[in-house]
Amino acid sequence: MTIRAIHRATLLAALASSTLSAQGQRSVGIVPFDVTSIEGSGVEAGRVLATLVRVELLNNQRLLPRLIKLPEGARLPLQTKDASTLGRDSEVEFIVVGTVLEASSARSNNRATTRAIGKVLGGAGAGVSGSLTRTTAKVTLHVQLVPSKSSDPQAFEVSESHTDIGVGADLHTTLGAFSAGDAGWQKTPMGKALRDAARKISVELAQRIAKMAS
Repeated sequence: MTIRAIHRATLLAALASSTLSAQGQRSVGIVPFDVTSIEGSGVEAGRVLATLVRVELLNNQRLLPRLIKLPEGARLPLQTKDASTLGRDSEVEFIVVGTVLEASSARSNNRATTRAIGKVLGGAGAGVSGSLTRTTAKVTLHVQLVPSKSSDPQAFEVSESHTDIGVGADLHTTLGAFSAGDAGWQKTPMGKALRDAARKISVELAQRIAKMAS
């Protein structure tokens, strides 16, 4: 066998192995989340939430997650029948439809000395008056996993919260301020809560898909 023939055979074997690997993965389409129930939130927030879930799903090598655009004229949340149709048209096995039920942020301020504040933040403090800010973000998401070949979805909810403490800092954020590529926002209580919620969703989806595919 010539060197060229060996290279060709090696290439064909690699391509075959890649194809088999792709066939072993379960394809999952994720549409933008419905955020209409949250005041001040827009389409971008829904898209970013879908992206967060996709990023977490990428950690599972058995899944092949894709972001799916909504058909022209479609409204969120998608009905089960419409989601199944979109899944077939997009050539994915499952469609993930998500709705934000709650995305709230509460903040409290307490006057205290920096010695007391230092105990909270892990520092020594010097006895000077200051303002201690505590911000808690809570999110609750409803998720449907819709098979493309049937109208028998599986639904579940995920809740998450995160609290940050700072001195004289304004950590208050809303879902409406969420935008793609905003690293600063993702460090806020709301951003951290959404990241943790996306991680929970990815774990739950992976488990349910594995059971449905077995």
